[in-house]
Amino acid sequence: MESLRIEGCFPLIPVGKQSVRSNKGGQFYIPSKTKKFMAQVAYFARGIYKGDPLEIPLSVELTFAFPNEGHRLKPKHSSEWQCQKPDLDNLEKSFVDALSGIIWKDDCWVVEKKSCKVWSNVSGIWLLVKKAGS
Repeated sequence: MESLRIEGCFPLIPVGKQSVRSNKGGQFYIPSKTKKFMAQVAYFARGIYKGDPLEIPLSVELTFAFPNEGHRLKPKHSSEWQCQKPDLDNLEKSFVDALSGIIWKDDCWVVEKKSCKVWSNVSGIWLLVKKAGS
């Protein structure tokens, strides 16, 4: 595999991965908001990438764009950067986990990552996947 470039836009408002919870019976479950978001990510990913899940070291770039209007709970601290919840690491976790078994065999193959969260007139998640080191 000489060159590799997978890119796409996921037309979703980003959702951070919520902690696994337990019910009164002690059974663990993934909160429905996280589960729904990850299913939506998987749906769009299948339209972007049709090959077998990759098992090579990968570099991933992610931009999480939040709607400029109607989404924020507090006044903006920055006109460009989204400096509120959800945290960037939780956004990465929900998104990267949802792509396991679709774009990559397991998220352990993601060895380089660059990501940011911004305000935008167009909300969504932008993804670029390349071979690590390229």
